[in-house]
Amino acid sequence: IEAFPDRWEGLAMFDSIVWVDGSIAPARLSAESARAIEQWTERGGNFVIALPASGDPWSIGIEGRHGFSGLLPSVAPTRIDDVAVHDILPMLSVSNSLRDPKAKTRLGLFEEATLDRGWRPFIATPATKAPNSTLAADSGPIDGKIVGIRRELGFGHMTLLGIDVEELSARALQVPAIPQGDVF
Repeated sequence: IEAFPDRWEGLAMFDSIVWVDGSIAPARLSAESARAIEQWTERGGNFVIALPASGDPWSIGIEGRHGFSGLLPSVAPTRIDDVAVHDILPMLSVSNSLRDPKAKTRLGLFEEATLDRGWRPFIATPATKAPNSTLAADSGPIDGKIVGIRRELGFGHMTLLGIDVEELSARALQVPAIPQGDVF
């Protein structure tokens, strides 16, 4: 992380930057490197952040922790523990089987009413729909909840995911690993 470019030109060859490693705190990035990512995004880059299932290196809702604090929402997502991976599998894979059918994960869920700074809903968990296209009356506790948000930043986008995609992939719950890019 110390060798990260300190000017946006050093990132110009990339279309997307996907930050999924929860063990690398954004506070370790220099102010110049954080500004380079912001400028690169403003020039058309796609900056994706996947929140880790444990810990809170992004400190969403706390100002001044790192160079991205002012760009993130001012309200942190609600963390939901013990979510059955099977319940979110349709958004991760074409297959509906898991090596461990009882596998659980942790999600960060966003409330549309608290989104600010240009953030808007982007990805919701799978849900059964009623005939009128609203959520079915017997929907589960996470059905149709916002698990990904996005904001425009100049000509680019920032995307914030409440799914720890690295953790799910590392657990080898399916072959090929989930999430599968063409589904997710």
